[in-house]
Amino acid sequence: MKKKKIGWTVIIVIIVIWVIGLLIPKSTTVALPGEGVMRVTLGSVANKTFRGQLVWKWPVIAHFERYNIWQDTLVKTINVRTKDLQLVSIKYIATYNPTPDSCHIMFGQVGYNFLGVKLVPVIEDVIPKIIGGYNEWVFSTGREDMRTAVLKIVQDILVKENLLQLPDFRFADIKFSPEFEDALNRKSVAAQDTLVAMYQSITVREKARQALMMKTAEAQGLKLAADAVNGNPFIVNYKFAESLGNVNNLTLFNGVPTAAVLPILNSGATPKK
Repeated sequence: MKKKKIGWTVIIVIIVIWVIGLLIPKSTTVALPGEGVMRVTLGSVANKTFRGQLVWKWPVIAHFERYNIWQDTLVKTINVRTKDLQLVSIKYIATYNPTPDSCHIMFGQVGYNFLGVKLVPVIEDVIPKIIGGYNEWVFSTGREDMRTAVLKIVQDILVKENLLQLPDFRFADIKFSPEFEDALNRKSVAAQDTLVAMYQSITVREKARQALMMKTAEAQGLKLAADAVNGNPFIVNYKFAESLGNVNNLTLFNGVPTAAVLPILNSGATPKK
């Protein structure tokens, strides 16, 4: 009888060890870097997010859930109206991540649908309010102001629960209504035509100014030449003699070179025309 008892004891110990060997791998897990692990026992989420450690659970009655806590991106499109009631289609990119130490709280509230419950409704409630404060014509200059306004307001809302973080927000694409696109193209063409006309006007004025400067310079040069001639008897007599065709007939009269006019006239010479 004693041997039988020992035999059954050994068998029971072996069975227990075997069962434990089967259960231990299923009762533990490792929270890897970039993961937030939640332990759920009988539907109740443990009051802690496990990160970078070995985690244990009760076999059968408990299980693990995981969140990716590294940054990820959400890309969506929303149609909104501007202040002047123009319809605009906006594609946006939101960079988000669950708050690492709050994963267990968010999982207990919404499970894995935190984007649809916690993030998208907030963003798409804020965007129309910001866009609605701008006319469509100022989108090209006010886009950065609108982006930073949306980012700041959404961050202020999310920080209250501290379940999600929004490091960045961008407008990826903005499409206007066809009517506005046509108007915008017409405005662009008109602006280009205005610039061309302005350039041509500036060019004409510059050419006129340059021509006036040249004429003024020529007039000043002629005046200087006339003043020089009138003030120099030698030049007067030289020019007169040249007009008679014989500049060599110059004599000194009271010390001033003077054309010998009478001999030239007597010889039949005639002035050049």
